[in-house]
Amino acid sequence: MKQHRVLPIVVLVVVALNVIGLLKSGNAIAQNPHPGSAPVNIVAPLPLPISGNVNIAANTAANPFWITTADNPARHVFQFQATGGPGTENSLTLGLLNAVPTGERFVIEHYSVRCRITQGTTPREASVVTFDPTHPTLVEFDSSAVLRFVSGGAGGDNWSASGNTRIYANPGWSISINVISSGSIQSCVATVSGYSVSLP
Repeated sequence: MKQHRVLPIVVLVVVALNVIGLLKSGNAIAQNPHPGSAPVNIVAPLPLPISGNVNIAANTAANPFWITTADNPARHVFQFQATGGPGTENSLTLGLLNAVPTGERFVIEHYSVRCRITQGTTPREASVVTFDPTHPTLVEFDSSAVLRFVSGGAGGDNWSASGNTRIYANPGWSISINVISSGSIQSCVATVSGYSVSLP
């Protein structure tokens, strides 16, 4: 009887060990024969041969290829200046450009304005404005210019402002500087400068 009891137990233990072995073998991962190396090992030939060549016959010391930066801002600068006056109802608009050329976008980076207004009054605002005449709501402007007193006299007071900005003007847009004052504006001179970008 003891032999019959032991035999099933031995069989169960052997079966259990086989099942465990099968489960573990299902999770086995293929090992790299060269630990620490890349998954793919190129044995030979080393170095790998490369066939063919690149030959640019026209690129010589006497006649080298030139690389140009066609979109470099320094290659497409602009500067516009306008003088105007007297103003109407304490404001003056100086038209600097009627329309940006087709295929170009102007980027305004710097402005300056100098005005002579009635003695004892002060300028309220100077704005750089770009405007799309076909869509009146498309306006970009920078009104951060602060006009500072320069000199004065019986003929009027001189005020000026200058600064950096970044305003875009698309093809067909106009560029201007608007000045508003608490007194009559006798005359102003304004300048904007920047660079143009060619549009695709």
